Amino acid sequence: MQMNGAPLLKHHGYPVRALVPGWVGAASCKWLAEIQVLDHEYDGNFMKPAYRLPNHPVTPGGEVNVADTTAITRLNVKSMFTRPSDGRKVKVGSAVHLSGVAWAGDAEVSKIEISADQGRTWQPAQLGREHAKYAWRFWEATWKPGKPDAYILTVRASDSMGRVQPEKAPWNPSGYLWNGYDRIKLYVEA
Repeated sequence: MQMNGAPLLKHHGYPVRALVPGWVGAASCKWLAEIQVLDHEYDGNFMKPAYRLPNHPVTPGGEVNVADTTAITRLNVKSMFTRPSDGRKVKVGSAVHLSGVAWAGDAEVSKIEISADQGRTWQPAQLGREHAKYAWRFWEATWKPGKPDAYILTVRASDSMGRVQPEKAPWNPSGYLWNGYDRIKLYVEA
């Protein structure tokens, strides 16, 4: 068995690993010993009580009844910056190259937007040409700061199912599927 054209290593699941495209990584089991087909949801630790989300909003520190949760399967639409690094200093009027990645599980990333004004306005980013189902999608954009200041740049993604990355993700006890906006702070100098 291979992974990315090289032999599958023990810490990645050698000798056999099951991959479940479009689902969270917890569903891609390592070190398989057997496969069973069940007519009900698996009741083991990695599907119950772990890797589950509350069916209703929960406040931080609130009690969660495992019977009122759902197994995590689909990935949320999400994007993030890869460049420049947070805290970088740039010059006024310079073309700042922004880049990152986005994903949407079983949907396609359809749009990336960048904001430099706390989300009041959004500018489109360019999606990379290469894309495959269930894979990350690269994106890039150019931003030109007009005056010296500290700017917080924000990125958000949308997908082919109409989902838009939220500013803040709903809270859950384990922090699963967090997909709130990614932000970086840039310092613009004269």
